[in-house]
Amino acid sequence: MIRHYEHVGILPAPSRTASGYRRYTPADIERLRFISWARALDFNLREIAELLRLRVQGEGGSEQVRHLVESRLRAIAGQVSRLEAAKASLHRFCDYDASGDTEPLSMGGDSGAMHNQRESGGSR
Repeated sequence: MIRHYEHVGILPAPSRTASGYRRYTPADIERLRFISWARALDFNLREIAELLRLRVQGEGGSEQVRHLVESRLRAIAGQVSRLEAAKASLHRFCDYDASGDTEPLSMGGDSGAMHNQRESGGSR
């Protein structure tokens, strides 16, 4: 993954030892930790590149950082809503199946609602 970060430009290519091993500086390691943190929060590589650029700017980019973070929060809220709807649908499915009815897979109404959510931007 680190080579990919180098390839896409969010991590500078490190110096190498005489035997060809990469030599990372403390700044490189700090940058990798930041990238790892941002990936864990589901920022994509384009957003991470922008956050890194703004991080170098310091105070001047704080409004843009806030915008990126608020955008990520909205996306997560949407994911939570979709997951809660899926969870409720699965609970209804389990309740339906537990009732002994022989056709639990005929619950097409819920799957249609879930499909419509995905079609309207539910997938990232």
